[in-house]
Amino acid sequence: AESDAVFLENVNISDGQLVRVGRPGEAATDKIQQAGFVWFEMLMTSGYLGIVSGLLSRVLDGNRGDPGSRIQLVAAIESSAASLESVAVQLDADGPSESLLSRVLLCRYAAQRTIVSVVDECVELLGGMAFISPGSDVHLYAEASRCLAFHPPGLQRAAPALIDSLSGGALRIV
Repeated sequence: AESDAVFLENVNISDGQLVRVGRPGEAATDKIQQAGFVWFEMLMTSGYLGIVSGLLSRVLDGNRGDPGSRIQLVAAIESSAASLESVAVQLDADGPSESLLSRVLLCRYAAQRTIVSVVDECVELLGGMAFISPGSDVHLYAEASRCLAFHPPGLQRAAPALIDSLSGGALRIV
């Protein structure tokens, strides 16, 4: 989560075993890296959408809140899931690319915001007793759902590169 580093010493690795990250002035990423990063972002984001879906299921099963509020929560999560699905469809159809990597990052950062707002609303609709009752895991779901923001690359780190890529530049997250 961009917080630790592992240093290996006296390890023999051939050039063919290395995955090189682009440096300024070089191609930002190759196809293998692009595919790996796209898959990583899709899997991480969908996992966290799954966490919030668990809380949302409790809201729906308990008929908490008014129908309009519940359907807006469902729509928000479904929209995030659909955006990831469209990335997966494009990946299958066209293969990895720098533009697809930009797109999946945008989907991920939008989902991060959606997850925070939907979790907050779900927790409120479920009520304080659901949050603090012994044996309740509502607080664990709420805390765990926030961790997508800690997976690399963080929004603040990636934002300048994404802005550049939207203007036609290469995606280089440093």
